[in-house]
Amino acid sequence: MDVFQALGFAYFTCDPVGELLQVNQNFCDLIGSEPEEIIGKNLFNILPARDIRFLKKALERNRAAGKITSHELVVSGGDGQSQRLECTISPGVEGADMTPFLYGVLKPLSGTGQVDEHLQAVERELEIAREIQASFLPGSLPDIPGWQITTYFQAAREVAGDFYDIFPLSGGRRFGLVMADVVDKGVGAAMFMALFRSLIRAFADQHYKLGWMDVLSDESETERESVSLGRRRKLLSTGTTALKNAIDLTNNYIASNHGDTNMFATIFVGVLDPASGSLIYINGGHDPPILVREYGGIERLDPTGPAVGMFPDILFNLENINMVEGDTLIAYTDGVLDALNPSGEAFGEQKLLNLARGKYSSAAELITKLCTELEAHIADRSQYDDITMFALRRVTGSGARYGETGV
Repeated sequence: MDVFQALGFAYFTCDPVGELLQVNQNFCDLIGSEPEEIIGKNLFNILPARDIRFLKKALERNRAAGKITSHELVVSGGDGQSQRLECTISPGVEGADMTPFLYGVLKPLSGTGQVDEHLQAVERELEIAREIQASFLPGSLPDIPGWQITTYFQAAREVAGDFYDIFPLSGGRRFGLVMADVVDKGVGAAMFMALFRSLIRAFADQHYKLGWMDVLSDESETERESVSLGRRRKLLSTGTTALKNAIDLTNNYIASNHGDTNMFATIFVGVLDPASGSLIYINGGHDPPILVREYGGIERLDPTGPAVGMFPDILFNLENINMVEGDTLIAYTDGVLDALNPSGEAFGEQKLLNLARGKYSSAAELITKLCTELEAHIADRSQYDDITMFALRRVTGSGARYGETGV
């Protein structure tokens, strides 16, 4: 390390997933921290977000190739100045057990002024991308008499792969509810977020006439033939047509046209009938939303199919719940459960369930409580993943109660 220090090169070693084992003073000066503040932390948690994707790609290529790799990086120093660096990463092993590690050397390159101009242009483009992405989220929530709905969205970076949507169907007689998380992060995920959201909206609004046999796809041919016309109409009248089309057609479009990108999304999508409290839903590989019954019971809306966009012509089953007065539905993305505190501990499912069981006067109070607990948990650690939630509550005096619906 002394040689690299004398040459003016920054030096670090890390384990294969990025946890720093050793650094020299040049590396500390580069990012504006002291050695004791860095050792043991993950490389991706101490660099600004715009640097991470460059360095992460270098590490991933190195692990895949198993040999020395060299890549140009732009690193933002602790003084706010940007530097062009040639980052050379090499594999190594140490100790009797041949523990693998990676070591990197960052050599300054010329042209810093041009880099600053380039970064300013990139930042402007990212800000435009952020504004465009924000336009894909609902500007305002629909007013559904007898119901409360509150949402929360916080991207981990300038743009996100999470999204939610709430929109009217059938002239406002029903409402579509969407909670989704596109695989990966950053600009690529954000582009697919816009595509998934647009496809779901478009296909749900088109109201294609699915045959009743498509809706009852898990029944045998004989069973299908025996279904009465009244039952067929009932099934189709509750929003199954729009729901099935939205997911089936979105899945097939992504898988058939963009399968080589390996981009897919976990999606929970439902159609709510506010008058009856019926919620028909498909859960495509998403974290199970939590249904908190008025009497305190907890139900989970488990996946009814795989993630959307992985393979064409996959079967997504429909499920149905009925929400009565006082029931609350909480949908969220995995950024909630995976949120890390400074000690590296995840927020976790049990803590979320414990909070969900609490007594709240409104959906807004529930989301506020969840956000407060998440912020306290994360503390001064960088947010690792996008965090998105919504809470839907049927308020007292709006409709059926237990004992009146048979629930």
